[in-house]
Amino acid sequence: MKILTCLLLLFVCQHAFAQQGDKRVLIFEDNFKRPQRAVAFVMLSPGKKNIAGITDTAGRFLLPDTIHAPLTLQLKDTAFTCRYCTVAADKPETRIVIIPGSTQQLKEVSITAAATYTKGDAAKITMDLTKIPEARFWTIAAALKNIPGVEVDANGNITYAGKPVALKHNGYTSVVFSKMLSDNIHQQPALKYTGITLQLHDLKTEKPTLNFEQVLPADKSIYGNINTYVSTVSGGADGSITARTGKHTISAMGGYSRRYTPEKVMTGNTHYDTSAIVLTRETRTTGTARITPFISISDNYRINDRHFLNAEFSWNASDDHKNEEAVTRIRHQDVLLKSVTATRRTDMPFADNNNLNTRLAYIWKIPAKIPGTRRRLDISAEYVSIGTGLENSLVSAVDQGKEVPADNYRQRKKEREKDVYAYACYAYENKRVGAFDIAAKYFYRTYEERQETDFSLHPQEPELLQSTAVYHYGALLASLEKKFGSSFSARAVLKGDYNYNGFKHLPDRYFRSFFVSPYLSLYYQLPNKGTLRLESEYSQQRPPLHALVNVPMIFNNGYAVKEGNPDLRPSGTFSVNAGYAVPWKKLRFNLDASYRRISNDIGVYTYARDSVTVVSYRNLQAVNGYYTRGMLSDIPLAWKLKAGISGWVEYYRYHVRQDYNTNGFSRGASLSLTCMINAQWRLMVSGSYDKRIGFQHTSPDYFSSNINAVYAKGKWMCSLTGSNLHQPWLEQRSSSNGEGYYALSADRYRNFDCRLSLSYTFGKNTTFTDKGKYAEKNDLGSLSR
Repeated sequence: MKILTCLLLLFVCQHAFAQQGDKRVLIFEDNFKRPQRAVAFVMLSPGKKNIAGITDTAGRFLLPDTIHAPLTLQLKDTAFTCRYCTVAADKPETRIVIIPGSTQQLKEVSITAAATYTKGDAAKITMDLTKIPEARFWTIAAALKNIPGVEVDANGNITYAGKPVALKHNGYTSVVFSKMLSDNIHQQPALKYTGITLQLHDLKTEKPTLNFEQVLPADKSIYGNINTYVSTVSGGADGSITARTGKHTISAMGGYSRRYTPEKVMTGNTHYDTSAIVLTRETRTTGTARITPFISISDNYRINDRHFLNAEFSWNASDDHKNEEAVTRIRHQDVLLKSVTATRRTDMPFADNNNLNTRLAYIWKIPAKIPGTRRRLDISAEYVSIGTGLENSLVSAVDQGKEVPADNYRQRKKEREKDVYAYACYAYENKRVGAFDIAAKYFYRTYEERQETDFSLHPQEPELLQSTAVYHYGALLASLEKKFGSSFSARAVLKGDYNYNGFKHLPDRYFRSFFVSPYLSLYYQLPNKGTLRLESEYSQQRPPLHALVNVPMIFNNGYAVKEGNPDLRPSGTFSVNAGYAVPWKKLRFNLDASYRRISNDIGVYTYARDSVTVVSYRNLQAVNGYYTRGMLSDIPLAWKLKAGISGWVEYYRYHVRQDYNTNGFSRGASLSLTCMINAQWRLMVSGSYDKRIGFQHTSPDYFSSNINAVYAKGKWMCSLTGSNLHQPWLEQRSSSNGEGYYALSADRYRNFDCRLSLSYTFGKNTTFTDKGKYAEKNDLGSLSR
């Protein structure tokens, strides 16, 4: 009996050790063999009850003994569409490769998923670039185009639902960073940043805001990026470096660019209704060169786990020169009254064209006694100085007619805006109540404009015009964001503000106003992984100070004048924006639509005064605008090709006054073909079309094309781009219809560009450690959610 019992115990132990040695593990990773943590899935085993699973921080999941092969996995992670794959799971380790938007075969496993590059809620839309394999081929402009509702044009202007956006770097605004990014957005690699967040309504900027999160180095190390480019019209280099040592995280950015604009020839005719005068002008622009350096230094100081300081100093400047040769003829009923040949030189030196930004911020993560609650206080102060200036010199030879003072003159103009900002925000977040923010802001702005004109016929007394405007602004803002389950969230913002502005040279002329502005955002995630987004807002816009200051500036031998309007009134805007995004099979589809009604819209207004074209500002009675944009991406074609198409339509109805109404209708479309030749090479061909009809101006049909080849391996990225090779030289015809005149013009210029850019990344960051596990990022905080 004892022998039988011992044999039975031996058999049980042997079976138990055998079962322990047969443990099976699923390992989820991307094509770079980086572990994918927190990937949720459901295991569908034949004849068994479905069992949910989620990977650990190393991307691993231990299969229970009750699960038998083969089994089917259904991905539940929000970064992928729910797709099925069959896993043999008969080995100790089964590796599963997940690549968004593509199919990857690894042994017996094949997973196909449609990429949804962004995640969102009622307050923001986020993009984690470290989880997107294609991001190593992207520029910043290409990355932004994957955020629903965001568009980037050829000049680097960024809009969201047709509205301009503000820019932040690591949670803070910077005039210098905004200018640097706009100038280099089509050259710089996207992986300079770990992620991009679109704040739908930022409390500090009071508008849609993009925040770019810089890659942080590992402790006691450095991380940086160097980018250089050269093209047929420009060249430059820029770089960034971040060092972590002790409690300091010090970042520095700097760069230099030079842009040369090829020769441009313009011809135009202006017809004045009342006087029957026809002005013909032929202009040749040569020698246009612009040099732009910039530098930025910041330090995040970690006092302890709850207190942080941030300081930044940034500066940029530009030096621009332009030469023009023009022939102007004035006719009345086919009779030549005057003919003038003029040479004009424009200089915009560093001394007058520069921007300065300094900031000091403090963050306190306040201890919370209630579990599941977070509190923090943000306080910041900033000083911003923005300057522009130019010097024009015009020398004319009057071939026929009478010479006037405006035929020969020298004009110097300087503008300087100085801002002092103060901002404070208290944030409270509780799982039950939601996220509540209350913020206060104040800024004091001065705008100085000085213009000195020296006419050759009156050298003894130059004409001096100057004006100084002051602006005080204070606001209180409250925001409440609440999530209802895992699919629905809402956010409401209420703002009350007060302002006072006036002119130092006109003490009896001042303006005061108080406004209340509400904002509402709703977000819903559909069962098919699609998302619905709805925003509504009413806001007021006060006239910019440069539009109020009336210091006339003359152009074109005095036949054109630009001046301000001190009688401008604030405008009010009611807007509704809706967005729909869904991954469908292997595709991604986005649709955005918006409506805007603006009362007392502040716009540029042109009219004729004594056969002179006047460019000024005016309040339009009302403007109604409609905008819609659709995009379909990742359309699979033959071999390794993918296609993407998009289109947009914009319609505006302008009510200038009771007897003057006009329409504006603009549209555009784009098509792209992408080929992933292998893991290192990507080839893309794209083309676009747009036609713009705005207020008092009509632009011609414009077609553009791009051929881009990118090589990315390790820390290197090389890009070669050819733009508009289908039409090296371009002639465009446009028209303007001002009050009392109409003008027709034709421009001819070189249209193509070839650009080579090279980027290198160095150092060690905190996104992944050597073992492939995720590391915590520094919580240095943002000034707003």
